[in-house]
Amino acid sequence: MTDHPSSDELSAFCRGKLSPARARAVARHVVLGACRQCLAKVPARIRLRIGRSSPPVELTPEQDAAYDAAMERALRTAVVHTRKVEQQEVRARQATLDASGLEALTRLPRRLGAFDRVKVLLDRSWSVRHDNPSLMVQLAQLAVHQAKRLDVRRYGLPPVFDLQGRAWAELGNAYRVMDQLDPAAVALGKARESVEHGTGDEALQARIRELEASLAADRRQFGNASNLLLEVETFHRRNGDEHLVGRILILRGLYTGYAGEPERAIGLLWEGLSLVDRERDPNLLYCAVHNQFLFLIDCDLYQEARRFRFENSQILKNNGGRLNQARFRWLEGRMDLGMKNYGRAETTFHEVKQDMEDVGLVFVAAVVSLDLAVALLAQGRPAEAETVTLAASDVFRRLRIHREGLMALNVLHAAFKMGQATVELLQNVAAFFRRLENDPNPRFDGPLL
Repeated sequence: MTDHPSSDELSAFCRGKLSPARARAVARHVVLGACRQCLAKVPARIRLRIGRSSPPVELTPEQDAAYDAAMERALRTAVVHTRKVEQQEVRARQATLDASGLEALTRLPRRLGAFDRVKVLLDRSWSVRHDNPSLMVQLAQLAVHQAKRLDVRRYGLPPVFDLQGRAWAELGNAYRVMDQLDPAAVALGKARESVEHGTGDEALQARIRELEASLAADRRQFGNASNLLLEVETFHRRNGDEHLVGRILILRGLYTGYAGEPERAIGLLWEGLSLVDRERDPNLLYCAVHNQFLFLIDCDLYQEARRFRFENSQILKNNGGRLNQARFRWLEGRMDLGMKNYGRAETTFHEVKQDMEDVGLVFVAAVVSLDLAVALLAQGRPAEAETVTLAASDVFRRLRIHREGLMALNVLHAAFKMGQATVELLQNVAAFFRRLENDPNPRFDGPLL
């Protein structure tokens, strides 16, 4: 090389970003040629490694070939080292955002490249999803804004499209977490458009598919959500990641159960639980075990549910808060009801109803009341069962439930007035209102009087 490398090339050389052929040429000029002019432009830490200027060295052909081989090895090592350093810097900037929120953006150093800046914003956005959904949206919006301004000449068009797609996808997910489902759909659509022009990164495409499935589930389109996850499952199977295959099977099981197919859901959850690493994702594990318990009860498999609860008692104990504890106790009450332990079920339903009212979940508390009425009627106390049912009906009417729900209540009240209310009828009405949590348009299949 007779010409001096540009400042950008020297910077890329120091960061391990040049192609091997170009890096060798720059190294010959700067290192072997000891070019004072170029050495003055590289960072001090690099200059110290290279050493003070020394006279140019003439190499024999054999030495030249040996040098090329050594340089190739050195370059590979330098690239690995550089990537580690960059990852450490990104983690450090992430910690800055963790500590101070949005105001910390002004303190991110300029040397943190625009590409990495977008990644930091996206990582931080994801990390606050449980604690601060509003900040999650703001950070994802900033990431999209930054990604749209990336210099394609510097980073390359396909990688920029990939990062823009990832940013749009995480923004869509942030909107979903905030229950802004229409903006979420728009953002996920833009994500898919972007990645179609990207590098063809299958992992990114699978991530977008999974987020689309989550959005479909939030819209109560559980069948569609489960079908979307089939593509994601295929991707993880092809890559041999059993834990992620298990995770997708668990999600498919949840969505299948919520769609009103608990028998199929049980099979998917069993398979998923057999594959996941139980230490890797405790929240997923609890969710899967809790819902397996739920679906066993929904299928009237009470003995199996009792055995499953015993086998997974340690997992179910760590249920993360009062609401989850109340929901688990509700399932225990339903299991006792199915096993004809009516007195214990009655006590449990009273406690769960109070817990749900205390946290403001009046609809859920009213549904629990219907289960309580079943326990009372099964013990030969129809007057008490009717009183509890009427109180629950008042709640449902205030909440303006749709006509199928009103029809179910009318059937139930007519049965009580005629002295024909049965445990089976009450159970059918209670099951109908439980379905309302996941299905906005269920049909009441109980008998008409």
